[in-house]
Amino acid sequence: LASCCRASDRPRAPAARWAGAAMGAMTSCYDSLREADSPVLQPTLVTLHVYDLDASGAMLMLNRVLSVWGSGMFHTGVEVYGQEWSFGMRGIRACAPRENKGHAYFESVPMGSTMMAEKEVLEVIRSLREAWRGWRYDLVTKNCCHFADMLCQRLTGSRVPDRILSLAATGAAMSSAADKVGMKVGLVTSFASGGRASRSR
Repeated sequence: LASCCRASDRPRAPAARWAGAAMGAMTSCYDSLREADSPVLQPTLVTLHVYDLDASGAMLMLNRVLSVWGSGMFHTGVEVYGQEWSFGMRGIRACAPRENKGHAYFESVPMGSTMMAEKEVLEVIRSLREAWRGWRYDLVTKNCCHFADMLCQRLTGSRVPDRILSLAATGAAMSSAADKVGMKVGLVTSFASGGRASRSR
């Protein structure tokens, strides 16, 4: 009967059992090291810091009055991974949170969290530098608040509060209306000049 037993039915030798156990331990150790090398990203807070344009009493009072109508004249920066990013006449710049020189800190607004790693955030900012060069700055149509709004959308999907952009939006609308009025005045003047010229001939 012993000669009829299959090899797989025979008891495993101690050496074979030891080799199997060692292989299992090595596989488990490799999996643990691989998980340690690829840490799970945790949500990182993104904060909008709002400043009065300057620290003068007149500016502070003006912004408090404008706040009644949900508006104001502000500078803004976006904090993520311990750096505050903003846009101005020198392009995109970074500073310590709530320490933007030349402006008076007013408040901070939580904008949610990002799942991007710090390296990915820096890549996003690097990709924006061309479109947000300093010479492109416009007080009404492309300012620090517009940049903060766009960056917050890229990082968290959230937009900055309407009151931050309302004055710029009003200014843009007024500028557009002025341009249209100017164009109409120019056409009327041109038409009138043409009429006078034709009568003088």
